[in-house]
Amino acid sequence: MSKLEDIELPSQEEQKPYSDATIKDFSNETIKKYMKYRSDISYTVPSKELWTFFRKNRYLVKGDKGDVPTLAGIVLFGKDPSIFIPEHRILAECFGGTPENGASTDKTIGNGKKNITGPLFEMTKTAEDFYKTHIRKVPLIKGFQRVDEELEYPKEVIREAIVNALVHRDYRLGGHISFQIFRDRIVIKNPGSILRPNTIERMNSFDVTPARRNPIIAEAAEKMMLMEKKGRGIPDMSDQLQKYGLRPPNFAYDGYLIVTLYGREKTPPEYRIQKEFRSSLTDRQLKILNFIWEQGRVNSEETTKKFDITRETANQDFRKLLKLGLIEKKGTGRATYYILGNI
Repeated sequence: MSKLEDIELPSQEEQKPYSDATIKDFSNETIKKYMKYRSDISYTVPSKELWTFFRKNRYLVKGDKGDVPTLAGIVLFGKDPSIFIPEHRILAECFGGTPENGASTDKTIGNGKKNITGPLFEMTKTAEDFYKTHIRKVPLIKGFQRVDEELEYPKEVIREAIVNALVHRDYRLGGHISFQIFRDRIVIKNPGSILRPNTIERMNSFDVTPARRNPIIAEAAEKMMLMEKKGRGIPDMSDQLQKYGLRPPNFAYDGYLIVTLYGREKTPPEYRIQKEFRSSLTDRQLKILNFIWEQGRVNSEETTKKFDITRETANQDFRKLLKLGLIEKKGTGRATYYILGNI
């Protein structure tokens, strides 16, 4: 268990009042949507009772000339939060290539660039719609069989990553949230450090301690069912990705918290086959699949050298993988080689 002094306290920035803003800068439509999720309360929008509730929840504070929205109130319910908080936006971009092949971050494809702002609830929906528009569909694998095509990444993971960026970013820092779609991965960056006692190492092992930089914003997002319960978001992201046959997410930090979700192109075959079917394969057969994935194509000779096995043993493994449709055979005779099947 972490020592008390090792736990980072929440930021007070979300309680900061914006004296230039008034309750007229709130979106009544967004407040009504929020109220639909709150079966425990019922207020007319707008009403004195509602504003009293907002003050209790620190979306408003009393000022010299009336109620003044806080940063949390503006982020959650503001008609146009960027008027008061310019950094409260998501720059969403879609690129045709990959970082390794020199995909230029100056050149998006199609209508693949969008500045997203507004109340947090709407920003999440707009970012999710951007994802659905620009991501490709791929055949999902159930066992060893192809099923209907689906979007390459589970939308629940995209939503969780976007909401986490909006909720946990450090609003004391300038800079916007970045949502970049590449051919083989999605990269989401948000300003702010990792809240102690969590570390990059702990996040990449999915052993996280629930910690919230902006608990007021986080609680509202949770009430609107945009977030998982405390401490479950990151582990659930990993589980959801693996159900889609994708590798777990990767976390890094360079002044921004960086979340990378890898697509099928960057996911080893061992993740693409559901757990309950992997037991029918030997460890070596799984390694042969990964070897083919790494090399693009392999033949019997390369396989025997790589795994120190006989040609007959290699051919037995190839026959098993061919029967299951996990690889394809190309060429004839001494020119025979193997590539991955459609997994």
